[in-house]
Amino acid sequence: MTAYEVEFRTINAQGNYEWKSSADHCSMKDGKQKIYQHRTNPQLLYCKVPMSVFWDWGLDYDELAVVRVRSENVAGYSEWSTPNTYGAEIENVPATMGKVQRDTSIIDSDVIAIKWERPSTPD
Repeated sequence: MTAYEVEFRTINAQGNYEWKSSADHCSMKDGKQKIYQHRTNPQLLYCKVPMSVFWDWGLDYDELAVVRVRSENVAGYSEWSTPNTYGAEIENVPATMGKVQRDTSIIDSDVIAIKWERPSTPD
């Protein structure tokens, strides 16, 4: 094995699916190892892609991150794997916590009570 290629299913400006590579995050080529072995099961390989990459590619909250992989050896590239049908889902940027305030309804010399509004979550 000399290299792996990982592609992610994305949505283009016309709203159609297309495949994009994330070589910055999932490559094993030219001595730049970005695909790693799982520490308890070395047969499992993984790469780390920031959620922001998926947002930039037009994927939405709770959408499945669909991936396909192929490998390269001296004979060339293999066929693409069958894309996954379950796994990691796209997450949103966490909401900013509201302003923290002192809760004056609780008065005790040994306690400092605070309150804030809970951040909203996507529907």
